[in-house]
Amino acid sequence: MSNTQDLLPAGFDALKYIQRFQTGRNQSSNAMGFQVAIERWKESLKDIEEELGDNFAPRQHDAITRDPSAMSFFKERIQNFIRQNPEMHGVHYPNHYENLTEALFEETLGFGPLSVWFKKPTAGAKVSGRSIMFDIDGIYQEQPFSFRSLYDVERVIRYLTLIDPTKQPNRHNPDVEVDLRDGTRVAILSTGWVKQPIFTLRQYTFQTFTFAHEAEMRTIGHEAVDLFGYLSSCYLNTAVSGPVKSGKTSFVTVIVGARNAKDIVASLETDTSEIRLHKAFPERINHIHELTVPLDRAPSVFRALLRHDARYIVLPEGRTVEIELILMAAKRGNGFVTSFHQDRYFEDMPAEFATEILRAFPSRNYREEYKRAAKALDVVINISPGKGGRKIVTAVYVYEFNTLTNELAMHPWIRYDRDTDSWTYNSFIPEGLREHIEGLPDPDLTSAFDNFERELKKLTEAKPMLRTAPKVVPIGEVV
Repeated sequence: MSNTQDLLPAGFDALKYIQRFQTGRNQSSNAMGFQVAIERWKESLKDIEEELGDNFAPRQHDAITRDPSAMSFFKERIQNFIRQNPEMHGVHYPNHYENLTEALFEETLGFGPLSVWFKKPTAGAKVSGRSIMFDIDGIYQEQPFSFRSLYDVERVIRYLTLIDPTKQPNRHNPDVEVDLRDGTRVAILSTGWVKQPIFTLRQYTFQTFTFAHEAEMRTIGHEAVDLFGYLSSCYLNTAVSGPVKSGKTSFVTVIVGARNAKDIVASLETDTSEIRLHKAFPERINHIHELTVPLDRAPSVFRALLRHDARYIVLPEGRTVEIELILMAAKRGNGFVTSFHQDRYFEDMPAEFATEILRAFPSRNYREEYKRAAKALDVVINISPGKGGRKIVTAVYVYEFNTLTNELAMHPWIRYDRDTDSWTYNSFIPEGLREHIEGLPDPDLTSAFDNFERELKKLTEAKPMLRTAPKVVPIGEVV
């Protein structure tokens, strides 16, 4: 007599059949039931809006920016709504939600199906039209779920930009950015420039801000951990360059972390908070002054900030007015650390700085601004993205400005070789830099510089750079 298995097709998997059956039920036959539940909950939400009055919109905004208190408030109200309506217990919700409470919250107050990303975030996520993609190892991969309509996508954008009128996208201002409570940045491109809305989430998952961790991630060589530590402790004016998603901001944070925890540090940004030094170093919160100000007020706020005895300035992203502030800080004797969006011509950073300054101040002289930047910059570190989400320091240059000839020499200290996946080193130290360090009254600086020079010589002997000739730029007389 045949058993049940003999009657089934070869290779039949009962578990997979049941899963497909349940998925189909949730996504088709009961989809209308879930939509009815959403509409019923929206009606109940109107009562909460009336109850909270003017406080409803801020609470709603807090919920979508993932504020735990606001999320708990609305989820508790949803649970009460479900208990008061027993017929809701039979509603089938989409499989990417864990329960009906979560489903109703995300579909009406949260990120909808995109909320799945927050449970196990990758480096980023993107919504293009209705489609949802996750950044996995540097590649955006489309997910099997999506928004039900463009209206739902627009709802998310509308709630994200609800409070701040300057953040509301329209045809005149279609490109805005919003920060969530967990540090995730949302860049929104809405009507005006695109046919359908696009927004991108970037998660700053970097948590350990040390050069040892950078070496573990193969951003720098293990042999260079001490070298970068000593270099950071020299407090040279440093620019970290690289394209988007290259890890510039994280590397700037690591440089800050390698320096004296008792330093008074001023961090100034002109749009959204990107670097978040308080979050990276909570034990230093009283020593780090973080400011985010409108671009038109940045110069006046910056001048006031310099009067509060900051040892050095952090400007997480150098652009137009921010670069002017960097050069102001250098002239006053405050050192700086900044990042700059550049990759191909990173070694000639003064040219990039001068070009950006002329965008903000077109009446100025290019060569004069180039000369200002050349005098201010000491070190440029370039980072590039590699395969699998890896970030790689591809080069480190030291600058030598000759005041007699008006020439700038850019000497390579470190170069990355992609063929061997390793770094080579050059122990050349510009005489002007040595004289500057030795002329400072701080023995800790001279000690750090001596340690850096000794470590650089050791690495050069072990892994010598073959091409060490500097790039020399004749600036000429300023006219």
